[in-house]
Amino acid sequence: MHSGAPLKGKALVIMKEEQPWLIFELTSEFRAAVKLDHVVEIVPAVTLPPLPNAGPFIEGVADIRGRVMPVLNMRRVFQLEDRPMIYSDHLIIVRTSQQQLCILRVDRTIELVDLNPDAESLSADNLVRVPYIDGVAKHNGRLILLHNPLSLISVLSNQSERSGILAAAGRGVN
Repeated sequence: MHSGAPLKGKALVIMKEEQPWLIFELTSEFRAAVKLDHVVEIVPAVTLPPLPNAGPFIEGVADIRGRVMPVLNMRRVFQLEDRPMIYSDHLIIVRTSQQQLCILRVDRTIELVDLNPDAESLSADNLVRVPYIDGVAKHNGRLILLHNPLSLISVLSNQSERSGILAAAGRGVN
């Protein structure tokens, strides 16, 4: 606490507050997290109609309460061994802009945790630059990649601009 006396030769450090993150699992050894601010809802796996020529990360589309959204296979995004969807998979609906939603298919969601990215993470500046990773946090002795869905969607939108799939599907085409 600052006593009101002048701070001579001292730096005032302001720590950002902890933020809630949703940790998800892609294999038994691989975990990542997304800021809870981006998460709209978590739903169980549903049958996905495939989208031909949609790109390697887009597994298909899902109709969730009348809103059609693209489904990103997060195993493919992180270059892990792919597998077919199973009934126990989770779909994390994330907001990618004020109007746009998309779905992240993961093996399962694990828990909500409060992380202080400034205090507990390794900055992405110290890593090989990956546009959709904000850093790496350590939680319960495990490394957790801090995933940024906004950056991922930006990268994918640039790659699939010709098809318009992400833009059209994420706005709720009926």
